[in-house]
This record gives sequence, C-alpha cells and structure tokens, in this order.
Amino acid sequence: MKKISLSKTPIFLEFLKRFIKYKNYEDLFEFDMEKELFITGYCKCGQKDCATVYLKRIKEWEEKDHIVNLASTTKGLVLLHIEENGLMEFEALEYTKYPYKNEIKKVFKWKKSTLTPKDKEILDNYFRDLAPEKLNCITIDDDKVTSTKCDCISI
Repeated sequence: MKKISLSKTPIFLEFLKRFIKYKNYEDLFEFDMEKELFITGYCKCGQKDCATVYLKRIKEWEEKDHIVNLASTTKGLVLLHIEENGLMEFEALEYTKYPYKNEIKKVFKWKKSTLTPKDKEILDNYFRDLAPEKLNCITIDDDKVTSTKCDCISI
C-alpha cells in the first residue's frame, strides 16, 4: 500500500484543515496531521463529481472517535468516515471543482505539488460562501415513515 504524506499534498492538506474548522471537528484532529495522517488512495470511479480520498493514521483512532458524518453543503456532499485501524475516508461528491482533486492524482504519479497563490485564491473562493444545504432525511419506524429536512447526518 502506497502511503503519501499530507506534506506532499499541500492543497488537500489546506482543504482538509479548513473543512475540519468549518465543521468544528478540531477535537478529532488535535494531532499533527502532516506526521500522523497519510493518503493511501483515492476513488477511481471516474465520476466527474467525485474527489474521495482514503487516509490512514499512524495511531489508532479512539473508539469514541469512530464516526460517519455526512455534511451536505452548497458545494457538494462530504462524508467523513473515521474507522478502526486508523482508517479514514474523506468522501467528497456532487461537486466537480473540488480544489484538490487533480493534485491527488498528480501526486500518485510521483509528481510534485505546491500551494500557489492561485490555489489559495481557489480555496478562499470555495470556503467563502460555503453553506449547509438541507437533506431530505427519511426515518423508518415499525409503523410509519417520516420525512424531514436536516443539515447533517451522523451515524
């Protein structure tokens, strides 16, 4: 399994830091991500709106930190899935312009990536007007089905 340091993907690292702050997940990432978190792969489904990245942490996540959280935003869906064995899936869908998507593919071909002023501007523009978007959440009980609007789903 190939392991790529986040220091080799500065655009994705900056995106991840900003997303963590946007979602108030700082307590889950109170460690040096550049030293403890590595990219092990990315989704190769071929969909233009997919920018999913697979990661592994050197240390195990604490059991209380194992989460599945779906954030629906005005710029796509992001599913953060923290699992046992240090695994993490950052599933990003339904948006064709995730700022880091091309960088991940490039780095897996052993090409160098840098965070340019243009990249910073693209990241700024992405997060500037990023807002939650309500999902249609369906609850199925034994005797009824209800539908409500919600911002986020946690399992």
